[in-house]
Amino acid sequence: MIRFQPDTWRDAIWRPIAMAAPDAGTYVEVIAPDLRFAVLVVLVVLGLSIFRRAWQPPMAMWRLLALLGLLFAVWLYTSGNGRYFISGLILVGVACLSVIHRWPCTKSLKLMMAFALCGLQAYVVYLAGPFEGAAFAPWREAPAFPLVLPASMTDEPATYVTLSTNTYSLIAPRVHPSSRWLNLAIRQADLDSDADGLRIKDILSGSKRIRALLAGVKGMLSAEGRLSQEFIDTMNDRLSPFHLVFDSSACSYITFTDTSRLNVLGAQSKQAEGVVVPGFMLCSLTYMERVPHVPERTSFPPEVDQVMAVMDRQCHRFFDSRLGGKYRVPHGTMIHYADADMKLFVFEDHRVEYRYWRSLMAQSLGQVDEVLRPGFTFDCNNIRGRSGLPWERRY
Repeated sequence: MIRFQPDTWRDAIWRPIAMAAPDAGTYVEVIAPDLRFAVLVVLVVLGLSIFRRAWQPPMAMWRLLALLGLLFAVWLYTSGNGRYFISGLILVGVACLSVIHRWPCTKSLKLMMAFALCGLQAYVVYLAGPFEGAAFAPWREAPAFPLVLPASMTDEPATYVTLSTNTYSLIAPRVHPSSRWLNLAIRQADLDSDADGLRIKDILSGSKRIRALLAGVKGMLSAEGRLSQEFIDTMNDRLSPFHLVFDSSACSYITFTDTSRLNVLGAQSKQAEGVVVPGFMLCSLTYMERVPHVPERTSFPPEVDQVMAVMDRQCHRFFDSRLGGKYRVPHGTMIHYADADMKLFVFEDHRVEYRYWRSLMAQSLGQVDEVLRPGFTFDCNNIRGRSGLPWERRY
């Protein structure tokens, strides 16, 4: 996923400063301003420019700064996601205090600057208030999810497949210790297309039991309490690229014992219209070397593939046609590029639009015939909701 990777050299060079901005989506999803990288840059520049010859820090400090710079560069290149940079987020505080400690000034001034830096960072974290901002449920006591797991989950090893962005893997420590947890939420390509797909295929083909763990959603159950046929068809369409077949006859529902602990349920869970929300559906899956061909229930206009091909050539990084999943939406077709957090829309009235996940609304690309013309161009460095530094972005 390229959600936090910089798009240009300018974005990469400014990232230490940009991390101090009170904007979400800079290096983590939530608002989490980190002043320390910007402060470290300022401290080093001031030390070199003001103190000059009087400032002679030991080689150990320069090695620490070089290591932090190397980690920062590798992190930006690989993901730019803060959750994979814990070592750097720890080291930067040590580096700031190390630079302050080596400044040629009085001890009291050094202590004052160190306490001021710690206090200022703590204050902006307090102002941002990220705690429980993106939580499905507040985790104040074990277990994270109020569930009583059936014996089949605790006594039998299995491979559990989840299809949502939230993997619900906090349940994993409670199942059989030899079980495996596999999330296929953003997997669009078939299993033979790359190394990750082949590893997934090895896991699935070697599993004695495969189970899908699905959060309860509207439309999953009919008014009679059975799995709806539309849901079964959708699941088989979604799972067929992974050589999996959905067994609707081998499903059980695990309900939450205490829905008051969950942030996103509440009123929905009290609806009495055949909608079961507070819990998980556990269904058996069957791995098949060759999945029986199922005729497509949804056909897409030919211009959809043509528009996808044009956008792939224009901006492959965001519109890789190999990773685009096509879905019917009201009055048209949506192509979801999960790895790039991008959606492309081709409507029945021939309008073409795109929307990055952090943009408030879709942006027009014109009519289908305009997009398909040889002279059509798209600026990949001007994507609403993504391009530019945090204080420059339009949403």
